[in-house]
Amino acid sequence: MKGINNKRLFVLLPSVIISVLTVVTVVSAATTISTNIATDGSISSGTSTPFATFSINSIGGLPALVVGSSTATSLIVDKNGNVGIGAAAPSHQFQVSQFMVDSSPSSTGANDVFAGNGVGVANTSGYGDTGFGSNVFTANTTGRESTAFGWIALGSQQNGYWNTGMGAGAGYTNVSGNEMTAIGADALNKNTVSNNTAVGSQALANNTTGTPNDAFGRNALQLNTIGTYNTAFGVGSLSQNIDGSSNVAIGSSALATNIHKGNNVAVGTFALLNSTTDYNSALGSSAGSNLTTGQKGLFIGFNAQPSAPSDNNEIVVGYNAVGAGSNTVTVGNSSIISTILTGNVGIGTTTPQSKLQVSAGASATTTVTVGELGLTSSKG
Repeated sequence: MKGINNKRLFVLLPSVIISVLTVVTVVSAATTISTNIATDGSISSGTSTPFATFSINSIGGLPALVVGSSTATSLIVDKNGNVGIGAAAPSHQFQVSQFMVDSSPSSTGANDVFAGNGVGVANTSGYGDTGFGSNVFTANTTGRESTAFGWIALGSQQNGYWNTGMGAGAGYTNVSGNEMTAIGADALNKNTVSNNTAVGSQALANNTTGTPNDAFGRNALQLNTIGTYNTAFGVGSLSQNIDGSSNVAIGSSALATNIHKGNNVAVGTFALLNSTTDYNSALGSSAGSNLTTGQKGLFIGFNAQPSAPSDNNEIVVGYNAVGAGSNTVTVGNSSIISTILTGNVGIGTTTPQSKLQVSAGASATTTVTVGELGLTSSKG
């Protein structure tokens, strides 16, 4: 200190209590103005014209304010006004190297953003993680580039990467599974593997090792544990499936009661609702909903149904159409008055040469019945 200029100043040592009645100016050797205490109580450093109760201006290119040292900077306001927390040379107006609001933070990874009770407490070298919520990422050590929002979301993750858990309990038990997306309360709650997607509360909630699966809608694929290659869109679609695989259900409650079987396709609300077997396809609201144990069926149209719940290899096409039994094809319902076909029609032949050609194939006799008239032709 070069000198102190004052009009009336009282100093009580050693506590250094200063009573200011007018102005105190502390002048350093490097400049004519260092610190001013004005009569109105305002304090300024680096300026003689403060515009706040406490004003600091950068002097000679130095930072305006530093907490810490040049090698261990806790807080800095540089000469350009950029604020850095944990960053000695902030390149933006506000830059934070690590952000955590926690009772016992221990994160040492890079580019993490954590906020919440117990969040990220075990993190060591994991980086690029974002977690908000109580007990989020509590077990994460080296896991990276994952995002968790909500109570215990991704709470057990240790080294997984590219995971997203949003909602209370979302992806909670996942430890090392990767590229998993869980959005909704308890979505993928018990999952331990990679490449699953669940959107909706309790979607794929009980899945453990089944992968890959995609579930969209509340309770979609809810009970699935080890089933693979399933796709469910709609509330309750494939909701009771446990280990069935390669199923596609689109529409609320589509294939809802399927448990163990696979290779089914159901498109439409309640389509194949009660089916418990495999190799069935249905298109239309409630299409094939009466089928239970039948296999290899095809149902197209609103409420197109088999003749019996256990029919096999039955094809039914049309609004409210009802099939004729196993190994039959039904087109249209009882209200249909005309069936129009174009081109040559072949029965028993794949190469008809006329508008209607009937062939016995390997049989020696061909019988065609029109009304009460029967026409018979024989080979020989």
